[in-house]
Amino acid sequence: MTGGFVFTMPARNGALVRFRPVEVRDREQLRDGFRNLSPESRLHRFHSLAAELTDEQLAFLAVLDYHERFAWAAAVGDLPDPPGVGIGRYSRYQAPSPEGLVTADLAITVLDSWQGQGVGSALLDALTITAHQNGIERFDTIVMAENDPMLKVFRARGAFISKPEMGVVDVQLEVAPRMEALNDHPLARLYRAGVDIDPRDSS
Repeated sequence: MTGGFVFTMPARNGALVRFRPVEVRDREQLRDGFRNLSPESRLHRFHSLAAELTDEQLAFLAVLDYHERFAWAAAVGDLPDPPGVGIGRYSRYQAPSPEGLVTADLAITVLDSWQGQGVGSALLDALTITAHQNGIERFDTIVMAENDPMLKVFRARGAFISKPEMGVVDVQLEVAPRMEALNDHPLARLYRAGVDIDPRDSS
């Protein structure tokens, strides 16, 4: 890996969004990004209206093994370390699903000012490709039933969405069936070329 951004995708507003794996050094930027979320976005992502991330939550988001736990950061700008606009991560469940599948939890957060620009969709696609590379077979997660934008993204990708219960829905997204549609994605091409994107391996 080069130690920088791995691939870019255009946002709907024409801006170029740059993607790289989240690293430990991102803790403070993650803290600041959380502070910039609206209460509604905090509730949708963390199911909480807390005003600050705890140190434990920051460690969970930023300290990764890049296999069972992986996160992508999205940023915009030409600076060497441009401000982030979104983050998406998955975390593998230790026990297999009842069907015997290797599954992972999934979560995506996009700053309010960048919602509706395709950043969340791009993060989900990147997570799907990385999960497939790392042996994850399905995403199993819980989404607030009122989070229509994120549920729309999941539906567009063929996810199963349960009926609402206690204000939330269960979402299941099979990974392998998505790979044909993502075959020409720049990240998929990098994996096929054998590029190592683990930032810990940067020289």
